[in-house]
Amino acid sequence: MKTFRALLASVLLISPWDVRAADDPNRTVGPQSDGSIVASSNQTLTPAGTIVDLGSPVVAKAVALNPKLKSAAVLLMGSAQPVIVFNTQTGQVLQRFIPTSIDGAKFTSDKAGSFTGITYSADGTRLFFSQDDNHVVIAKVDAQTGLLTNGQSVTLPQPPADGRPYHNAAAINPGGIAISGNRAYVVLNAANTLGVIDLATAKLVAQIPVGNAPNSIVIAGNRAYVSNEGGRPATPKDFTNISDGTPRLTVRVTLLLPRSMTERLSL
Repeated sequence: MKTFRALLASVLLISPWDVRAADDPNRTVGPQSDGSIVASSNQTLTPAGTIVDLGSPVVAKAVALNPKLKSAAVLLMGSAQPVIVFNTQTGQVLQRFIPTSIDGAKFTSDKAGSFTGITYSADGTRLFFSQDDNHVVIAKVDAQTGLLTNGQSVTLPQPPADGRPYHNAAAINPGGIAISGNRAYVVLNAANTLGVIDLATAKLVAQIPVGNAPNSIVIAGNRAYVSNEGGRPATPKDFTNISDGTPRLTVRVTLLLPRSMTERLSL
């Protein structure tokens, strides 16, 4: 029998749910004594497995399973502890990890988290995850406990200063990550590129143009597959709208009014 676990954060993730309307409109929103959860819409959610409570308030965005141990790491966004490690058998939270980066002799905390981007190395000795403050963290993983300690921090550049009106001109927004050999590949959402990291030097060595607003990446053999939230790059003939500095394809909508309404509006 397969075991399903859900992650309880500000949202509920990765589990089948039985959803039914509640009979009692006066119940308290949140977890119930019978293991169900009452949503703010007064619906009852009944998880098929065990809920892993990550605490509140947190926004769980992505999860990676340790390939060697019965543990997993959850990437948060906008949290003081950007990664939470838990036991996949018991659901016990094992660690709330705050990475540090080295700027000369100065250590600073990377507390931003990210919208996605977390993966273990194939041997389970390292955990890679994105940080919204233009970093990719490479944490060391204890072979016995699965707990994290500080390893390396890869500094990423700001988006190109080419006049585009970015939502945040200082944030390149790293997202999905994949590992292949001695290279790590991270999507750079604001730059519309795929970043290439040399793991021997822990430095970004190249950027490969992809589609608009890349989100996630999977590597199979000698090919990388990148999902793009904003679709393909626009051409001069396309009707577009600007989103975070990038022209993105937009559907042109023409509103046709009845003659009487047109005349009335023109008065």
